[in-house]
Amino acid sequence: MKFKLISVAASLLSCGVLWAYSFSQPESAMADEAFAAGDYENAARLYERVRNAASAGDDIWISSTLALARSKVRLGDAAGARKLLDEFKKRHPVHSPGLLEGELLAAEGKISEAESYFSDLARSAKDPAERAEAELARACLELRFGSVPSAVEKLAELESDPRVGGLARSLRIYGLIRARNLEKAKRLIAASPAGGRGAERLRLRILSLLADLYGGKTDTFNAEWEALRQELRPHPDPLVLDTLDEAARLALHGNSPERAAKL
Repeated sequence: MKFKLISVAASLLSCGVLWAYSFSQPESAMADEAFAAGDYENAARLYERVRNAASAGDDIWISSTLALARSKVRLGDAAGARKLLDEFKKRHPVHSPGLLEGELLAAEGKISEAESYFSDLARSAKDPAERAEAELARACLELRFGSVPSAVEKLAELESDPRVGGLARSLRIYGLIRARNLEKAKRLIAASPAGGRGAERLRLRILSLLADLYGGKTDTFNAEWEALRQELRPHPDPLVLDTLDEAARLALHGNSPERAAKL
C-alpha cells in the first residue's frame, strides 16, 4: 500500500498542470498523446525511439530523456528513471531537470527529500509557472504524507494562480473530504466554475460522489458509476484513480466486496 501511495503522490504532480514536453516530430507527438492518455508503456516505447535517434547534446535528446524518465516513474520503474536522470545530469550538469527530480524522489519513497527539493525549487525558480508548479507539488506531498489541514491551507492559496488553480482547488476539496469536512467540500464543489476543462469537471463529479460516500450515502454513486467509468477509460487522472481507491475501501468497510471489486 505504501508503494501505491507513493506512486499516486508522484502521479499527482503531473495532473494536467506540470511541465510537459511537446516535439515537432510525429513520433514524439504520438508519445505525448500516449502519456496524456495514461498509456505510459507506449509513451515510454516512443520516447525511447526518439531519444535513440537524437544526438546526446540536442534539445530533442534532453526532452525525450526527461519525458522517458517521467514515463518510467508512472510505470513504477523508479530504478530505470533514476538511471536516465543520472545520465542526463552527467551529460548536462548545468541543465535543471525541473520537477522530475522531486517526483522521482517521491517515487523512491524519499518523501522528506522530495519535499525539500520542491521547496528549494519554489524559492529559486525564476519562471513563475515553475514556481507555482513546485509549490503545488509540495502541497501534494503534504496532502498525502503530512498534515492534511496544512496542505489544504496551502492549496487554498494556490487556487488564485491560473497556472495551477483548477487542480489546486480539486486537491483542496479532496483534502477536506479526507478530513471529513464534508459540508465545506460540498460548498466548494457547488461553487466551482461549471465551464472548466473536461478533466476538471470529471474530477469534481468524482469528488462529489466521494463526499457522499464519506457521508454514508451510496445511492448517487451506484447510479452514476457505470456512466462515469466509460468516461474514465480514455482520460485516466491520478486524482480520480486515487479517489476511486478510497471509494473501494469504503465499499469494503461497508461489506460490499462486489462493488469494491468493480471499482
